[in-house]
Amino acid sequence: EGGYEDWKTQRARAAGLRSQATRGSAAAAPTMPAAAAAKPAAAPAAKPRKLSYKDQRELDGLPARIEAMEVEQKELSALLADAAVYVKDPARAAQAQARHAALDAELLAALERWEALGSKA
Repeated sequence: EGGYEDWKTQRARAAGLRSQATRGSAAAAPTMPAAAAAKPAAAPAAKPRKLSYKDQRELDGLPARIEAMEVEQKELSALLADAAVYVKDPARAAQAQARHAALDAELLAALERWEALGSKA
């Protein structure tokens, strides 16, 4: 989701955009008629929706689930890196390859879901 360095980067970028907007509005202000300047600002953007209970529970559980999948994927990678497994037990090697591929797809889906839920929160 990002750390302190990301926050600092975003904060600096937001400050730069605000200063540009302030300079842009200061330059545009003399050309606007007095009646237009007296109008109130546009309504604030709608509040972001809260996550439902089910979505919040899913978001809370996703990091542990992703970590477990990464650990399993690492174990499978270590197993598949051993050439002896292909000689001793080719069926197990094939099964491990299939599980590794399925796990890769599951992990990608979980990461995308985590990103989607994180952006809603």
